[in-house]
Amino acid sequence: MSDHHTTNSSSVDGATAAEPTFPPLTGHCFCGQISYVISSSPLAQGFCYCRDCQRVSASGFLPWMNVTASSFTLAGMPKIEYVRGTSIRGTEKVFGTCAHCGSAIFGGQYGVHEKHTVYAGTLDDDSVSRFKPTMALFVRERPAWAKVHVEMKEFDTLPGLS
Repeated sequence: MSDHHTTNSSSVDGATAAEPTFPPLTGHCFCGQISYVISSSPLAQGFCYCRDCQRVSASGFLPWMNVTASSFTLAGMPKIEYVRGTSIRGTEKVFGTCAHCGSAIFGGQYGVHEKHTVYAGTLDDDSVSRFKPTMALFVRERPAWAKVHVEMKEFDTLPGLS
């Protein structure tokens, strides 16, 4: 069990079973008009070094968490502006940004896609330490100055693609 899980006890036929619960992750855009809650553990976490993510983040990479849509809830006064492009697979790529301050918050269209890529730079102070990247994507596009010295699996593009 990881350190961010807690345990609740419940009784089933007289036996006590441990049931893990997930303390929610929270975050918001720069201006605070959009906030979010992630209610279950991310499916994957890592860094993306593709040129699109470099441009969206105005950095050498974008730290991300892949989550199910059912665990990702927007709050506040969410006026989302979507920036669209084409992915390496030839499908549409969608970045959700705050229409007021321009912060890139998540990937995918809210209410449409089954999963979202939430950008870890938008996590609140009490959640950001729980971001644990395990993979680096598009390392072939990584600037020499942007190598992060964290132990993780690296892929030239996406897992399963050459």
